[in-house]
Amino acid sequence: MGARRAGASLVTVARERKMVKETIRIFARVKPPARRQAQGIYSVDEDENSTASELEIIVPRDLADGFVNNKRESYRFRFQKIFDQEAKQEAVFEIIAKPVAERILLLDVC
Repeated sequence: MGARRAGASLVTVARERKMVKETIRIFARVKPPARRQAQGIYSVDEDENSTASELEIIVPRDLADGFVNNKRESYRFRFQKIFDQEAKQEAVFEIIAKPVAERILLLDVC
């Protein structure tokens, strides 16, 4: 982005710089387990005062398929948004893909 493209407007350059400075947003979508897959337990903690949500996955030791399981049972991950098993594809698109597509289209217009 060091050299400016021929004919690029200042507005376009400013938009490109803004996009570069933004952080990468990370999302999670919890899907139902397969029929023969052992079910773990999970919980979602959404903090109303924060832009992040926390997903905790609990894998009970007895789900180790008959092997000794010395691993920890609880795993925590942070995401900007977590979509539950009941989330519709339209809701996922509206929150994740639509803003990205709109920004790309705005860059092409200017």
